[in-house]
Amino acid sequence: MKTAASHSTKTVSAPSSDRLQLGCLAASPAAVQAAIDNGADWVRIPCRQLGVAFVNELQEFIIGRLAKAIRYAHRERRKVVLDLNLPVTPAMWPHFRKTIACACDEGVEALMLSDPALAICCAVHHSGLALHFVAPPIVTANTARQLRLQLGTSRLLLPPTLSVARIGEIAAINGLELDVLGFGAGVPQTERHEDDSALRDNVDSASNDASFSPGKLAAGTLLQLPRLAELGIRTIQIEPRIEAPAEVAQVTRVWRTAIDKCLDDATHYVVNPSWVRQLDALRVAR
Repeated sequence: MKTAASHSTKTVSAPSSDRLQLGCLAASPAAVQAAIDNGADWVRIPCRQLGVAFVNELQEFIIGRLAKAIRYAHRERRKVVLDLNLPVTPAMWPHFRKTIACACDEGVEALMLSDPALAICCAVHHSGLALHFVAPPIVTANTARQLRLQLGTSRLLLPPTLSVARIGEIAAINGLELDVLGFGAGVPQTERHEDDSALRDNVDSASNDASFSPGKLAAGTLLQLPRLAELGIRTIQIEPRIEAPAEVAQVTRVWRTAIDKCLDDATHYVVNPSWVRQLDALRVAR
């Protein structure tokens, strides 16, 4: 099996804090390296294994995955968020607390959570840690504002079905940064946004490639990049298969290229049909 280094480009520079960034979900050290080497500004490390043998699992996770990922990310001047988007039961509460404490000791920059009580606990006991919160499926500007004020949330990962108009309303909230999901299993195959019809008309008409379908999410989100950047969206989040470094590398590379093209010249930005073909092929292969 090829290692992440086989997919490395090593041509990316440190991220700029005031520009649209790219975040990638990656579970293994090899996948983390593939994501960073191909242009991810953030890597999001999922902590999924919280079972009976928690102590051993936690030790393996902290030492075998998270610590290595953090060391590599920091060496390349990237950042790490620990994904604890899991249901929190009373019995598991001490284990979550221990996981977060260990992550802080290792130098993680942020946590991604979906449990309000755990978010409040983190705000109290780890005030220096940024809190990224997974928004509920139906989220309004008022909901987002309450998450910001009551939980101390600094960043919100929006559900993939929101319209650009709704995203714009939420983006107007002071002190709240927003992430948008661009690729992953949680993204529906076909978009049903309320106000995106005009974006479908921006597909490069010179392309005769029949596989370039602007109705699919890959094309739709790519087309939206200029508007998302204009709204001040902080990060496009991608979720390739987290144990497949080759897929992590490919998806990251496509989105890094698209984001850079958009940021360099948003006025003349167009979606390259090859980007969509690559992303759609990976989606079909799942």
